[in-house]
Amino acid sequence: MQCLWFRVNPCVLALVFVAVCFGRPFYILAAEPNDCIQSDYSRVVPFPIPAADVNEPYGSILGPVSGDPNAWEVQAGTWKRDWSRCCDPQNDAISIAALGGTSAAEVQIDVDASRWSFAAVVVEGLNLWRFETRDDKGASRIVTVVAWGRKNEPPVLQ
Repeated sequence: MQCLWFRVNPCVLALVFVAVCFGRPFYILAAEPNDCIQSDYSRVVPFPIPAADVNEPYGSILGPVSGDPNAWEVQAGTWKRDWSRCCDPQNDAISIAALGGTSAAEVQIDVDASRWSFAAVVVEGLNLWRFETRDDKGASRIVTVVAWGRKNEPPVLQ
């Protein structure tokens, strides 16, 4: 009789190991690229985020660069976040509203391309913008975009 351990596919073992090490649910790692799954980078933010007021939840945390959990800094001043995907798992129509933040945020939605963006003013230091997305059947989710604003240094002449 052979041991079951040697019959397990090494790729399956590697995927389980990666899922456990990164602390992410396994289905996210194995998901199709077109699946409608909410990202959350709250575990990898490289600076402290103040505790949320119980009346103003942060929801999932996203960075200033769409889909990149390693980029958290942007230059202070007027800024527009790159277009990123917005979707509903049941393909319901959605709306996105800015709930508040460090500065006012103007939301843009391209319904035909299923993408969204926003423009705001970044201040030096911690910046937070909260958004609520809602489908036409009443389901909603709050998401917060976090960025560290770095000082805009003047040019140098030599």
